[in-house]
Amino acid sequence: MSITLPNIEASCDGLPLVDAVAETKVTSDRTASGQLRMEVIHDIEAVPSNAIEAWKQMTDNPMANPQWLLTWWKHYGSSNDQLQLVMFFDDEELVSIAPLYLDNGSDFKLLGSGKVCSDHSELLIGDTDSVERAAPLLLDWLLGDESPAWRCLHLEAIDSFSQTAQITKNWNERLSVWSGAGESICSIDLPEDWEQYLKSLSKNHRKRVRRWARQHLDSEQVEVRSTASGWNMEEAYECLIRLHNLRRSELPEKGAFECERFQSFHREAFVGLAEQDRAEISAIFIDDQPVAIEYELCNDETSFAYQSGVDTSSELSSPGSVSILARLQSAVASGKNTFDLMRGNEDYKSHWKAHCVPTRDVKVWPQDLSGNSSRLKFHAKRQLRSIARFVKARLKGESK
Repeated sequence: MSITLPNIEASCDGLPLVDAVAETKVTSDRTASGQLRMEVIHDIEAVPSNAIEAWKQMTDNPMANPQWLLTWWKHYGSSNDQLQLVMFFDDEELVSIAPLYLDNGSDFKLLGSGKVCSDHSELLIGDTDSVERAAPLLLDWLLGDESPAWRCLHLEAIDSFSQTAQITKNWNERLSVWSGAGESICSIDLPEDWEQYLKSLSKNHRKRVRRWARQHLDSEQVEVRSTASGWNMEEAYECLIRLHNLRRSELPEKGAFECERFQSFHREAFVGLAEQDRAEISAIFIDDQPVAIEYELCNDETSFAYQSGVDTSSELSSPGSVSILARLQSAVASGKNTFDLMRGNEDYKSHWKAHCVPTRDVKVWPQDLSGNSSRLKFHAKRQLRSIARFVKARLKGESK
């Protein structure tokens, strides 16, 4: 079911998601002509009844959608965390939102942070004009008495040329800001025509792609099923977990879906996003047996390849590559402009003509005793890691 306010349960593993403050909503008294009104929500049950739908309309990034972020809080928030959902209204219309929480009562982070991997995150969600109007109010709140005591604001893998990157850069006069290179996102620009895309590939990979299409996708033996065309969502999700874990069992690291919390979060987030046409699971079947599966988030212009799974024991040659091929064909056919392979610079991505989109990791500290202490500790750890890498490289060189 899609998230609606009455259906959000403020609990996780038996722990309350509401912080222990008496009030769940703080309203800014800044109501001067032309200025936005700010509210800080500490309990998702206190979100105004019309805000969820307005939030959905403010972003086309499924990982910034309330179905994704509020579901994340439901499953990943703990009794030691405090929701700090900062909402900005023009009269009664929600126009921007900062989806924050206070991690363990000390550091601000964005909802959706961590292992769930929410790419293209923004500190402020909304159109350009609304974000520009909201940013100074957010800064004033962070530095004012109404804000909880905090040590650091962590922003992970922010798009280098995003509004958030510019906003935090502009805050450098009143806050201490550090920005470093984050993990790149790989993305494929899609033309309108499939043959045109094939021509962009290297000669050898183009031959392989044509062979995979001819031998597998064009074969009567192969069937492609998708939740977008009627495949049962629960069946599709269970198939995703099984094939993902099957593939990861052959690798040293455990698969993400072996974590029960991760499974529960995605089960709920996927169904709600699928109902908005913002998520899809598709799989390749041979003789009624699934051999490769893809879990995608999407909007009208972009498909985000979030997770996948394969059965390497199947008779399908290169099942993972054939599965990507099927999804690329579908993306081009549906008029998508971009196929986003998300974070990570794995070698296979370059074969599909993906280019790297730079990101930044940003940290912001208040210029007080707590913030300065956190900042000095962060830079000391970076220095120690740099020394350790230098010593390791030196020893390795001497051993040759």
